[in-house]
Amino acid sequence: MCWEAAYAVQLKQAIDAARKNQDEVTLASVAALFAVKDANLKKARRLLEQVLIDHDRKGMWSDLDKRAARLDIEDVSERWARGLVEHPFPIALRSLRFNWTYMKEHGVRAFYEMTTRYVDHLSDNTARWLGAWEQEISSGIVDRVTTGGMRSRLRRSADALQRMQEDHCRSALPRRVAAGCTNGPGVDLEPPGCGAARGGTGLQAACPAPLETSKESLSHLVCTGAVMSVP
Repeated sequence: MCWEAAYAVQLKQAIDAARKNQDEVTLASVAALFAVKDANLKKARRLLEQVLIDHDRKGMWSDLDKRAARLDIEDVSERWARGLVEHPFPIALRSLRFNWTYMKEHGVRAFYEMTTRYVDHLSDNTARWLGAWEQEISSGIVDRVTTGGMRSRLRRSADALQRMQEDHCRSALPRRVAAGCTNGPGVDLEPPGCGAARGGTGLQAACPAPLETSKESLSHLVCTGAVMSVP
């Protein structure tokens, strides 16, 4: 999935180049990147489907759920942080904590199903981006979707990930606490007692604060949004 982020960056650069000098070479570069990006997402989708099929056939989910239940998220986070927390907003670690918490509370199979839906969202975004670019080429009018390029595409991915996090919280927490998932940036997302009753680490682990939308922090989103780790 880290290739997904790389292809998105390369696409924005290729589109900028095609706008400055539109010819067969620059247009072919954009088309090729859209194709490889789409193929990569389809490959990720097939891998997820194959894992579900294989684990269903082998009956592995129960064992994986037991491993996830034993996982000490605080301990693992501390050890993983040594190699991950370099950015002021540790989005990679937040994503991993969300993944691990999701597995503990909903099961490992449910996590793979959720990740499959996330990949579908990315594929939908890619198709929308391609359609906007093709319309721009045919009409000559610069499209706002491709103009926003990486930023608009990643904002949509951020929205998709945030919706999944909010859905998770609503299903895992009492209604009176679930409202905390929709707080704005900078708001403490760990209401008193949240997570303690479940033996968890609080809402902060299960439902990270809404993602920042600076160019720097958005550039990490797609890769970390799909980080998958099975205990």
